[in-house]
Amino acid sequence: MSEYDTVRRAVEASGARTGKERAVVYQGLRTQRRTSLRKLPSRVAASAKNTVRSLNDAIRSYELDLVAGRVRDWSEELPAAQIDPSLDTVTNAAPPAPPLSRLRTLAPLTLRTLLLLRRAGPAASVWIVIEPLMQIGIILAIYLALGYTNIVDMDPLPFAVVGTSAWFMFRMTYIRCAVGPVDESLILIPRIRAVDILACRALAYGVIYTLAGIAILTFLGLLGLGAPVERPVDVFFTWCVILVMAFSFGLILRTMCAYVPVLQRGVPWTARLLIYSSGVLFVTEQLPDFIAKPMLLNPLLNALQHLRSAYFTTYESHDVSLAYATLSSMAMLTLGLILYAANRRKV
Repeated sequence: MSEYDTVRRAVEASGARTGKERAVVYQGLRTQRRTSLRKLPSRVAASAKNTVRSLNDAIRSYELDLVAGRVRDWSEELPAAQIDPSLDTVTNAAPPAPPLSRLRTLAPLTLRTLLLLRRAGPAASVWIVIEPLMQIGIILAIYLALGYTNIVDMDPLPFAVVGTSAWFMFRMTYIRCAVGPVDESLILIPRIRAVDILACRALAYGVIYTLAGIAILTFLGLLGLGAPVERPVDVFFTWCVILVMAFSFGLILRTMCAYVPVLQRGVPWTARLLIYSSGVLFVTEQLPDFIAKPMLLNPLLNALQHLRSAYFTTYESHDVSLAYATLSSMAMLTLGLILYAANRRKV
């Protein structure tokens, strides 16, 4: 009996219907295989390690057939030349994916991520809006307590909404990409990698907090408390730069945590440091030069402050550089993808 048949019969015997249920079955098969290898003499076990790889190849083949709706016994239908007897499984590699097919893969994955977030319950959906509102209230309370009626020619309420919405998108994206779990059943599908799932997670949080920010600003506009958008295209581009920066930072942290797992506990603390150094609560024009200059090395501060500059007609920042923020996000993305490619088995 081929490895493919072993996987198929195990899934059918368990009655698994969902991806998570099948992932449990697959993990059980791997555990059984490794346990049986430990019982063999060391020399025999060393030569039999390929059977674990053979099992993983069979799992991927089964998942591909399951998605295509053509689960069958390949050992009976394929010619003998297409079956590797040393692995006892089909070794046909999936053809390379054309560029446009990547988009057709990422779009349903992003939608799936949004649906999973929605299934977390109504409380989680409400909290996505309430948490930014709480942060907006804190910023307003601080400035009102200090006697400010405007912040460098910006109305305090829109100032707080723009900065807080972008900040929460950045925070949730990089934390979920850094320490969030990845569904193993999806990785088993050919042409889907862990980095694809993380990218779709980043896109999902980008969509959520974009809609939340637009909803709050629209509501303020209806109440006469909003501010007109000066450069919408510039705002959109800067928003995308912040999202790419968040995904890249999360990918870098995820690779570091794979080697030093204890760092996962410190990931949430990085948000507490960044919120006070990234221009969420202030702009650099409010700070002395000896404090503002080193803080401008932070690319997130450059992006957030330029976002406000592009949004408000009454404020123009001359301290920050969008080019610096964009190049920094591209450099972080390149580094994150290189680290992922070099350590994708651990990540």
